[in-house]
Amino acid sequence: MTGVWLPSNSPIGSNTGSISGLTVDGIRGDMDLGTTTITRLRAALITNARDSSKERDWAHATSSVIAGCMVEPFLLSNQLVQEVSAAREYGSNFLRVWAPAGSDVVYTDRVIYRGITFEVWGPPTPWYDFDDTLSHINFLLRERIG
Repeated sequence: MTGVWLPSNSPIGSNTGSISGLTVDGIRGDMDLGTTTITRLRAALITNARDSSKERDWAHATSSVIAGCMVEPFLLSNQLVQEVSAAREYGSNFLRVWAPAGSDVVYTDRVIYRGITFEVWGPPTPWYDFDDTLSHINFLLRERIG
């Protein structure tokens, strides 16, 4: 992120230094997103020979490593999760990912994080700096259990 301004009486003590990954030079700051590496999986859309339906070919998915991410838990309201759960036990776990600008992620991808495969949940959103430069993208991951 750029364009961070800190007044001379800033609580960090001065306009020079570093705090939580934020490098401060008096007027502007830069923030590294994180040090986490994720693996993006992408599968081609194929036609099922039996019934001509379309499905993703996850058995032959391609992978791409995306470094420099930040991944954190994300609590999603149960009212926003629309899933029929009659006579079934299941759970969902959500994470929010901030990935560097230019990361190639789409809503049909999957992501491996710490050995667990998640679905990208919704389209990734670009974030722009004050000078209209793409800063990073963010997106949600969902792990469905059960």
